[in-house]
Amino acid sequence: MTIIQRKWMNFILILVIVIFMGLLYTEKEPFLPEIGNAPILFEPDWYYADEGFERVQFPMRYDSEEKDRIVIVNKLPNIKYGQILILWLQQGLEEVIIDGEIYYQHELPKPFGRETLLGTNSVYVPLDSWYSGKTIELHFSNRTGEIALSHLYIANIGQFIAYVIQQNAGSLILSFFLALGAAASLILYLTIRFKQKGRNGFGSGILIALNEFFFLLVLWIISDCQLLQILTGRALLGSVISYVTFMLMPMPFLSVINQLLIKSNRLLNGFEILYGVNFIVQLLLFVAGVFDYPQMLIVTHLLMGVSMPTAMVVIAKDYKSCASRLNRTLLIGLLIFVALALVAVTVFWTNKDISYLMLVNLAIAIAGTTTMIACVGQIYSYAVEHACMAEMRRHAYEDFLTELGNRHAYEKKLDGYRESGYTANLTLIEMDVNRLKYVNDTMGHKAGDELLTGAAGVLRATFNGENELFRVGGDEFAVIIETSQPQLQNKLEKLQREIDAWKGERIDRLSVAYGYVRWDEHPEMTVEELIRLADQLMYEDKKDYYLKTGFTRRGMTPDE
Repeated sequence: MTIIQRKWMNFILILVIVIFMGLLYTEKEPFLPEIGNAPILFEPDWYYADEGFERVQFPMRYDSEEKDRIVIVNKLPNIKYGQILILWLQQGLEEVIIDGEIYYQHELPKPFGRETLLGTNSVYVPLDSWYSGKTIELHFSNRTGEIALSHLYIANIGQFIAYVIQQNAGSLILSFFLALGAAASLILYLTIRFKQKGRNGFGSGILIALNEFFFLLVLWIISDCQLLQILTGRALLGSVISYVTFMLMPMPFLSVINQLLIKSNRLLNGFEILYGVNFIVQLLLFVAGVFDYPQMLIVTHLLMGVSMPTAMVVIAKDYKSCASRLNRTLLIGLLIFVALALVAVTVFWTNKDISYLMLVNLAIAIAGTTTMIACVGQIYSYAVEHACMAEMRRHAYEDFLTELGNRHAYEKKLDGYRESGYTANLTLIEMDVNRLKYVNDTMGHKAGDELLTGAAGVLRATFNGENELFRVGGDEFAVIIETSQPQLQNKLEKLQREIDAWKGERIDRLSVAYGYVRWDEHPEMTVEELIRLADQLMYEDKKDYYLKTGFTRRGMTPDE
């Protein structure tokens, strides 16, 4: 998949996400209560109302076959102003009864008119100090297929946010460094684009994919730990962001890997497309109400379970063929990442009493670090290669002695006029250094080289580097200039002043013969005919020089 194809795919996905999130944002959700006092873990002394007041053990979890309906009871502690009851990571809550009266009825969100479990992982029930010491009942049913309650708190939102941050400190620190990585990759990409004058330079594709990967990781982490939902008061939107970013994360990750390989792998390209299709299909099924996102999560997990080991095999083959240290680093990191990710998925689906998020964070940290190392190393290799290629191109079109354009550059410039046509102000100037052979024969080639570099210097001083300057032969120079007749005359007068003022270390004077021709004076001529005419005028100028000075072509007077 080319960079352009990836850009279009990314554009389409971003457009779909923006529209989808915009529609979700319009869904009405209850705002979170205002900030109050410190949090209390409200888990002791809960009993099952229908089982002889058996004590409840948290986390509480039953599937639909074990329990059809559950009621748990307790007495509320002293309630302070602004405190709320927080049911964390719950499923199946129907209503909250306080002092025998229905105080709160929980309804599932209905985006696009369909019920969803998204945004129901936490429920916030405002409390009033009047209810201090009153009996509270929580009624659960298996309408969601499972009855579950992880933790209960009585807290204010401000303190609960601090608690969530504390509990997820590792994840949030990781997301901070990932955000720095995203910012660094973006800055580096913009720097490269600036230096390349808007073109995609070396490593720019990797930087785009790396930036997307880190950005999605940050969004997923802060939404998966519920912090985004709490801060925005949009539980449904935050939960959807968590699922969407989780589905899209592998796309830029595989893109990074693919661009680090010696040759782009079609299988990895296919998986990138599959992840995009998976996102679109799940979105459509969710909007249509056919499936809920939690029901479709296993599809994304299975896709990851196939694509990540495949990527590992592809990297291993690439490493075997080139023995790259960068790929060795990436391969080891990916091996650890896949192993930890598989364990985390197993823990997630088997509901083991282990923090799967800790394993995920560790896997992400390893994958992010090794990917960044590999990308930076690859970009460095690209930079070195780019610099070498630029140096080779410079030497291919540059005269070594004078650092002007060489004959090849001159012909390429003329080819451009041959293909695109001429402009009215096009002027060709052909030049020749007088007495070069005499200086070489009598004073040595270093003195002759000084004459040549002196001629190049006066050309630069005259034309200010704004035109194309070339050394096209041993003592022959050429200038291609686009300027009006009056401006041209000013340039030629300045050229003569620069020639007269020049003085070298071995040679005390410089003499140059030149001839020029303007296309607007000979519109019927081709480039070759213009060059021949300019050469002819230059040789006439050289002849006049020898007649006036009495020198021969070897630089000696007839008497000598």
